Amino acid sequence: MSASAVKAARVTDALVDLGKTRCRLRLVSEGQVLTEGSGVGAPGLAAPEGVSAAAHSVLTLLDSVVPALAPTPLRAIVVGAAGAIAAPAAADQLARELLERTPARAAVVTSDAITSHVGALGAEPGVALVVGTGAVAVALDERGRLAVEDGGGPVTGDLGSGAWIGAEALRRAEAGAQPLAALARARFGDDWHDLAADAGSYELARRRGTFVPDVARSAREGDPESRAVISAAADHLAATVRAARDPLFDRSATVPVALLGGLTTLGALLTDRLACGIAPSRFVPAQGSALDGAATLLEREDLPHEAYVVRRGA
Repeated sequence: MSASAVKAARVTDALVDLGKTRCRLRLVSEGQVLTEGSGVGAPGLAAPEGVSAAAHSVLTLLDSVVPALAPTPLRAIVVGAAGAIAAPAAADQLARELLERTPARAAVVTSDAITSHVGALGAEPGVALVVGTGAVAVALDERGRLAVEDGGGPVTGDLGSGAWIGAEALRRAEAGAQPLAALARARFGDDWHDLAADAGSYELARRRGTFVPDVARSAREGDPESRAVISAAADHLAATVRAARDPLFDRSATVPVALLGGLTTLGALLTDRLACGIAPSRFVPAQGSALDGAATLLEREDLPHEAYVVRRGA
């Protein structure tokens, strides 16, 4: 949809899903989707200069989707941003900055894991496991209690994530594992050794995550080292789900688990082992996306997730 058409339809809300690899934007008016777009993500609010990077990603995408947005009435902007749980002060700072730098009258910032849980499961009990460049699990029980596990970034967490898979595969390649070493050189060039040495860097997490398709292909072709990396990732993710789930639910409960994020493309290579690790929980299809969750949070302030939501402005 052109910018003039968007203006004619009267833009009212901007919904944003800001991950570490990709940023997605949806413009809506009175429940009607006007247009959508995507751009480059940000390292996460907990990263050094995380707020500046997040604001740049969001504002760049806004400008590219609707170049004439500035004079257009905008009721609110809602952002689900990676790292918001680990860095609540940064989430507040981002909300204030978006109020200053956009025409929005209100800014709402929370974690992309929170918007994913609301979108996938609504206010219903269950666990949302969001796995892309990073990894985080959010669990909600029948009493409205909420638990969050991991999402700590590549330095202290994100175990089993795309960045973790890339880092672990590079570590094995550095130790001489083939064909991982050859694949690393083909993907990254001769400086792949630097990526292996700096496994905890926020800045390089996204780049390491691009190694996942190569590792997955090698695993499907039968390479034991590559299969071991994916299996270890599944084990880490299962542990993350259990850590979020077990304090809230009886161990025998069949708790629904929605899997979201870029690593869902690995399919059974990841989920077969992961399903065993989270038993007796079961995977369920997500009802909606993180953008749907952002729309719900804009309209509702009575959900258990509210403790992780920053609201600024009108």
